[in-house]
Amino acid sequence: MRSGLARALAFAGALAASGLPALVSADEAATGPPVVGDRVRVSLHDSTAVTGSLLTWDARSLGIRLAVETDSEVAARRIPREAIAALELGRTHHHSGRGALLGMMGGLLAGIVIAGEIGEDGDEYAGFRKAGWIIGGPLWGVLCGAIAGSLVRHETWHPRPLPTAAPAPADSSGDD
Repeated sequence: MRSGLARALAFAGALAASGLPALVSADEAATGPPVVGDRVRVSLHDSTAVTGSLLTWDARSLGIRLAVETDSEVAARRIPREAIAALELGRTHHHSGRGALLGMMGGLLAGIVIAGEIGEDGDEYAGFRKAGWIIGGPLWGVLCGAIAGSLVRHETWHPRPLPTAAPAPADSSGDD
């Protein structure tokens, strides 16, 4: 039985190693300027930073809806382009995939250990119980790991160029 346990652990390790490269987060593929509504962080030449949502831009300035809001009004700020040192785009990531993979590995390991402890003392259903633990452990692990991973969120910031052209005005011709 111990050689079967060693094979199962080797299989679990190989499965985990094959899935980990797919879960390594890559830098954002898009490298263009942000669009209206994106979460941005603007670094100014005076070493301060302004964080919020991009509202609008033109040749002279950027309009930012600030992340800090009061009860009665929304705070916004127009920042002149010459005051801007850098612009970064914020992306929020969660880890449900990584949590599911780690949960599957933990559940598989637990299932193998528990199944290895089930004796076959004339029990005709011992094989089914072992299979249940080996299959059920990873399934419960995936579920629990995905839930736990989805609760872990973080924001990453990626440098972006300033928007150059003014946004196109909305079509208000009224033609029906």
